[in-house]
Amino acid sequence: MLDTNFYLRRLQGKLTPDLSAFVADRRVLHSSVACSELAISVGILDPAHPATPHNRKVVLDMLDTIDRTDIVPPSAEAWSEAGVIAGILARTQHLAKSKSTLTPAEACCQEGLRRKLINDTLLFLSAREQNAILVSMNIRDMDLLLRFHPGSNVLLFR
Repeated sequence: MLDTNFYLRRLQGKLTPDLSAFVADRRVLHSSVACSELAISVGILDPAHPATPHNRKVVLDMLDTIDRTDIVPPSAEAWSEAGVIAGILARTQHLAKSKSTLTPAEACCQEGLRRKLINDTLLFLSAREQNAILVSMNIRDMDLLLRFHPGSNVLLFR
């Protein structure tokens, strides 16, 4: 199963030959979470920017190559566990200030970080449920998630 950052690095041509070969030699499951993160980038792109049509097409073309039967959603159990784990990580690792003391800008950033944590946790737990190797360059958060489930299969890359 591929983390969103893998797809982005592949689109940028920044994967090592060894990593590309590792993935090419295996059946790849695609997380609905990663597909959603990629799809939202298409909507976020500035329509007035001259590079937007090209960048939008590249992402949409990549998403179109994914066989829908290979897309795996997180289970209901994964959603519940991801909420708890992401909350613990937000409190203990990432977000030191109480919500009531935040400025509006800080609150916005915290909400974004919470969404990122829940998505990372959903990807991690989905791969675990499928007994798949999660390929990710998100070393910091995956190291933290591995503390909750040390037997999970994660291949970290730079």
